[in-house]
Amino acid sequence: MMIHLPAIQDEWELAQKLAREMGTLNNSITGGAGNVAGFLGELAAARYLNYLGCQRQNTYQHDLTVGGFLFDVKTKRRTVKPEPDYLSAITQLSAGQQCQGYIFTSVEFVGETPKWITLCGWMPKKKYLERAKPVARGEIQENGWKCSEDCLVLSYGELIPMFDLEVGLMIRMNV
Repeated sequence: MMIHLPAIQDEWELAQKLAREMGTLNNSITGGAGNVAGFLGELAAARYLNYLGCQRQNTYQHDLTVGGFLFDVKTKRRTVKPEPDYLSAITQLSAGQQCQGYIFTSVEFVGETPKWITLCGWMPKKKYLERAKPVARGEIQENGWKCSEDCLVLSYGELIPMFDLEVGLMIRMNV
């Protein structure tokens, strides 16, 4: 089950500021154009997991720390809400990041304004790398998505729901 959160003005303004300061990352699929959406995904995931002590780290290796676990947040910018058959993706190059899991988000924009951030699911890194399908740069998927870099993909429906992450972390943390 995906979780839909409204975009918040304060996070939108902070995401724009952080994106300007960061510039373009190495291995960026969009050449820096998706930085604002990426920060919105990180900020929304941190907001949602705040009650579990989530901390933003924003390093190349990982974005969030929750319950002692390191997560990288992967975000796609869209004009519609995501569906279970839409694809999560990580680039082959980013598969070497030092994180323990991935949280996948989608930011829905109307024009240039973000409206919704969807927490699509999560997966431990090892499990994602074992299950994901490799897709070559330029390859077009069944849903019409064209891969811009060599990637590893899974549908959102194959991810673990965020609720399961929350329950697991609460048990581990004795909350």
